[in-house]
Amino acid sequence: MKGEIIAIGNELVSGRIQDTNTFFLAKELARYGFEVRSIKIIPDQEHLIIESLIEASKRSAFAIVTGGLGPTEDDLTAKAASKAFNLPLKRDPVSWEILKAYVEEHHLEMRENVAKMADLPEGAVKLDTKTPRAGFFLEFNKCIFYFLPGIPSETKDLFRKVVLNDLLERIKDRPFVLTKVVKIFGLRESEIENRISDLIPKFEGLSVGYLPCFPEHHLHVTVKGTVRHLIKTVLEDFISKVTERLGEFIYGYDDDTLESVVGHLLREKNLTLSVAESCTGGLIGHRITNVSGSSDYFKLGVVVYSNKAKSQVLNVGEDMLARYGAVSELVARAMGESVKRLGKTDYGIATTGIAGPTGGTPEKPVGTVYICVSSPGGTHVEHHLFKGNRLEIKTMTSQVALDSLRRSLLKMGKT
Repeated sequence: MKGEIIAIGNELVSGRIQDTNTFFLAKELARYGFEVRSIKIIPDQEHLIIESLIEASKRSAFAIVTGGLGPTEDDLTAKAASKAFNLPLKRDPVSWEILKAYVEEHHLEMRENVAKMADLPEGAVKLDTKTPRAGFFLEFNKCIFYFLPGIPSETKDLFRKVVLNDLLERIKDRPFVLTKVVKIFGLRESEIENRISDLIPKFEGLSVGYLPCFPEHHLHVTVKGTVRHLIKTVLEDFISKVTERLGEFIYGYDDDTLESVVGHLLREKNLTLSVAESCTGGLIGHRITNVSGSSDYFKLGVVVYSNKAKSQVLNVGEDMLARYGAVSELVARAMGESVKRLGKTDYGIATTGIAGPTGGTPEKPVGTVYICVSSPGGTHVEHHLFKGNRLEIKTMTSQVALDSLRRSLLKMGKT
């Protein structure tokens, strides 16, 4: 059964706000075996909304419509649905009672623009019967319509709690679908394809999508079929083969992030980490502490941006800085080893480089970076020349630093 998604809002069409609702909805629908035939983004114009709703009613089994349900003048979705389906707008008793209770509880004034949020096309059913947030359901011309608010958090919540369950109950003739995201760093998209493309035709019902997500690549693997345990076997066998082909270039799966994988390895091996950052400006520490519970293993993070800070905080020799420069292998090594000692940790990593766009020289152009990983087994410094703008160079540096740490941890035995 095919459906479609319609996103409504001037802010979406103008590019002022990125439409994240359609991304979420399409991903979730595909995950449960629902095929999305089209995604449309339209402005807050009544005739375009009417036209889109009529089209959907003629060709789709279901349609999810987001936006245009609020109290302002440009919130036209309920009115447009009324006209598209030739159903009069009526004050919905359930919506009205919930709205009145909310207004009274919060000592607000029931203005007409607020009251109109309780006006729905005849026959429509409010989705959330506990709060005043907008959203309703109705069926027209054998097409099931779900009208959701444009606020992403509300869209997600209503979809997960109401819409998805209703769809699963109504539309049963759909295939079983299993998906897996393989997260890869260190290979180009063409290199990934060359290594695994011959595998894909060998697995029935399987499809693979290559998605660049700077600075890494994601492999979206989908298997469809009528027998769940069979497609589960297909997916597991394919992932096993891909893992053999790509090895340590795969850092994780599905919701894994590089920093969460690094954190898991540190905790698993009962090891600790300190970080000294120059060109990354705290980005590595930021990423590490985005993981809940990172205080178990992350003990110290310092941003030593100036030569003075490197000398005073990490005791990097002034003569070394003067002779070799802050962006050098020796300084990176000194930073990594010093922060490890300072934090009294098992690992110390350090970054120093030129993120640009200024500061480069013929000998050390923009993008020149040194990354140090100091481990219990010794210290290793890598030299890189990254391309891109300032943010891209900082991001890539943090990614390589974390990946180098990950690879080092994988080589260590468990304690």
